[in-house]
Amino acid sequence: MLFHVFRHPPVEKRCDFEVVLFDHNHVAVAADADFGQAHELVFDAGLREKRLHAGNFADVMKHAVLARILTYLAEKPAPYRVIDTHAGAGVYDLAGPEAARTGEWRDGIGRLRAASLDDETRVLLTPYLDAVASFNTGDKLEKYPGSPAIARAMMRSQDRLVAC
Repeated sequence: MLFHVFRHPPVEKRCDFEVVLFDHNHVAVAADADFGQAHELVFDAGLREKRLHAGNFADVMKHAVLARILTYLAEKPAPYRVIDTHAGAGVYDLAGPEAARTGEWRDGIGRLRAASLDDETRVLLTPYLDAVASFNTGDKLEKYPGSPAIARAMMRSQDRLVAC
């Protein structure tokens, strides 16, 4: 099955939300709700050996979307909660033996950081790229934040993260 949609009832008088499952990677996008209501975002990275693949193309796509969703939710005054059901280590060492074994990050975050982006694309990716940059010093890319670290870096004090 390529995808399946689950409809969840309101949680503690919050808005409804949908969980969309794409193969083994799951992402739920908060449904539109009245301005000011709390939102809940369920983010499931799927099962895989994360240290081998940290920062690869799929991570870049998934984390860029996560950053855009969190940016949108932060525009509203209500708090939100991120639930990461397959949280990994949080931050991955790109110079470590696991990442070096596959080198997948070079064609993912490495390639994106080296790319010349047009203004519109740069604006869309800035929250994600800023989150990645906050875990590194200067222009050197040695660490890659996973979903919980990116979410935590972007959250306000009233927002919550559940990582398991």
